[in-house]
Amino acid sequence: TPETPLLNKRQIIYKFDKAKAAVRRENEVVCFEGYMDVISAWQAGVKNAVASMGTSLTEDQIKRIDQFTDHIVLAFDGDDAGLEAIKRSIDFLAEKTHFNIEIATFPNGLDPDDYIQKHGQKAFNEFLSHGRDTHMSFLMHFHRRDKNLSNEAEQITYIEEILNKLIHVDSLIEREIYLSQLSEEFNLSLDTLKTQFEVLLDVAQTKQINEMKQQQIMRRNE
Repeated sequence: TPETPLLNKRQIIYKFDKAKAAVRRENEVVCFEGYMDVISAWQAGVKNAVASMGTSLTEDQIKRIDQFTDHIVLAFDGDDAGLEAIKRSIDFLAEKTHFNIEIATFPNGLDPDDYIQKHGQKAFNEFLSHGRDTHMSFLMHFHRRDKNLSNEAEQITYIEEILNKLIHVDSLIEREIYLSQLSEEFNLSLDTLKTQFEVLLDVAQTKQINEMKQQQIMRRNE
């Protein structure tokens, strides 16, 4: 259904009216890619399951979810379209919100209903509980998909992409883990990676401060 004056897709979260109690109780929301995925998940006993009304979560939808939890699990299809949708959602959530983000990517291109039909409801629930990655772990796999990492130029591009994503990770422990992984995989000094990361972090923070100042000036001039 296209968006109409009666159907504002940016504000609606499918099944959220029924899922709110479970979201509060579990302190997390499981966001699927489509309506049928949510229906299958509910039939399998996942009562904190919802879906956005498009390919990406919106700011209005996040504000509604934030009233009940700041922990979101993106459980999208494992095909290329699903991976791209996860990437878009992570970019928005990591840069614009304080949410704790986990990723449950269904393997072999399966969607949730396919997974239930093939492996059963018990395995589905087990996967949702224990088959999760951090959003940085997902991004590290995502950004290397189309790269030849034996090529130095592509190695540098990949490392810079990951360092820029790490800017939005607040946990010092997580940062240390991923920097150590990069150091070990590419035989780079951990101190060098940390120095480069600090440079990128400083640039990002300066940009954020300037944007805030600009917004304040615009509000004063209104």
